[in-house]
Amino acid sequence: MVVATYKTPSICVVDDSDDDLLVLKRALKQLNVINPLQRFDKAESALAFLTSDEGRLANVGLLLLDINLPGTDGISLLEKLRAHRGLMSVPVVMFTTSDAPEDIRRSYQAGANAFVTKPVATSGFTEAINSTLSFWLRTARLPLSYFEDV
Repeated sequence: MVVATYKTPSICVVDDSDDDLLVLKRALKQLNVINPLQRFDKAESALAFLTSDEGRLANVGLLLLDINLPGTDGISLLEKLRAHRGLMSVPVVMFTTSDAPEDIRRSYQAGANAFVTKPVATSGFTEAINSTLSFWLRTARLPLSYFEDV
């Protein structure tokens, strides 16, 4: 018998900055966010995970994606994710230091749901994370994801 069980959505972060990850983790703790967190520092490893059975079971409810990554950049990763049938509806927020109009335009053309420039100040970073998570994980209605227990 197959039983479908709802699982708390996880947050997937694709960012190569350890400093930004540390600030993000502090912000999540301060905001009492209980969603599991996966972090990848390269687009290739994120794509491999997200398109695997393990990635499907992780029930990713939000992807925070940096543009400036070693190897494949974040926008190219986003294009690959949007071409994958199982990942088309996962919300992707570009969370990056860039505020270049060209990066913003390319991100939305590739299928980003939002574009947030990382604030330099820790308080601004926490506020940006709070706003982003509040909307995507608490306010927005997303398709339910299920994993199967056999």
